[in-house]
Amino acid sequence: MTMDEATVFFDIGRARLQRIIQLPEVDFVVMSGKKKLIARERFRDYILAGHNINP
Repeated sequence: MTMDEATVFFDIGRARLQRIIQLPEVDFVVMSGKKKLIARERFRDYILAGHNINP
């Protein structure tokens, strides 16, 4: 899903999502050319695993 779709789906701000995807431990960002996409299931698992989404 796109960044905009992820912000709506997970109810977080775009700036916060951008900070999260820059963290070294994330594995849910998929590059499509220059565009960053979010793997929905892996991001959901990341959140459910208790990772802090408030960097």
